[in-house]
Amino acid sequence: MPFDQPTKTSPKTPRRTFLTSSGTAAVAGACAALTTSAGMAATPDSTPLKILGICCSPRKGQTTAAALKSCLDAAQAVDPRISVELVEWPV
Repeated sequence: MPFDQPTKTSPKTPRRTFLTSSGTAAVAGACAALTTSAGMAATPDSTPLKILGICCSPRKGQTTAAALKSCLDAAQAVDPRISVELVEWPV
C-alpha cells in the first residue's frame, strides 16, 4: 500500500515511512541536480566526493539516524564516486 493512502486502522502516514520516502527522494533529486550543474556527469574520473551526515539526536540509532542514513544511501546511489559517512554526535 502506498504511504499516501491512509487506511481505516492507520489514518496517518507513519513517521518512519514518510521520512524514508521523502528524504530519499529529496536527496536523489538534489544530487542529480548537483551532478548536472557541476558537470560531474561529464567528467567521470574527477575527484571523489564525500558527504558527511551528522546526526545530533540524543537517541542514537533511532528515527533521525535512520532517516539520515536513508538520505546518505540515496546520495551514494547517484554516482559511484560519492562516499558517505554517518556520524552520531555526541560520540
